[in-house]
Amino acid sequence: MLELGKGKLPNYDLNGEEDPTWIRIPNRFLIAPGNFPIEQIVMSTYPNIQDNYRDVDFLNDRCILAPTNDCAEEINSYIIRLLEGDCHDYFSCDTLSPITTSMDDEDVIFPTEFLNTLQLSGMPNHKFQLKIGSPVILLRNLNQSAGLCNGTRLIVTQLGKG
Repeated sequence: MLELGKGKLPNYDLNGEEDPTWIRIPNRFLIAPGNFPIEQIVMSTYPNIQDNYRDVDFLNDRCILAPTNDCAEEINSYIIRLLEGDCHDYFSCDTLSPITTSMDDEDVIFPTEFLNTLQLSGMPNHKFQLKIGSPVILLRNLNQSAGLCNGTRLIVTQLGKG
């Protein structure tokens, strides 16, 4: 990734012609074609994850970048299923804060089913699953003086009842 960022990767198109709009991805970063690409991505990035997911050094050198939030959600769900322990489901709030006192029929305008489908950048989806020992990434600054800022990688050590 550093070579890519510095512009040091060779740029050739499919015919072998030099082309600055193409980037050749080194073979060590490619997965073999197969029926379960998410499984291949997870297993190549986190080999023996069931034995190593509580090891900070193991997690520190690895991450999966996903092109979309939907893809990230699918990968996260797959990894959560692999980890031992009970899965805890957390749900978003399914009511609106009243904007005005004259809006009595906000349930009709914004039904709960609609609110639960919203997917907002920087916010977890309506259903959020966690297990103790799960690695997570902090999305919002909580306490910068304690090092808790965007992108901080953490491990879940306890879960409250939701």
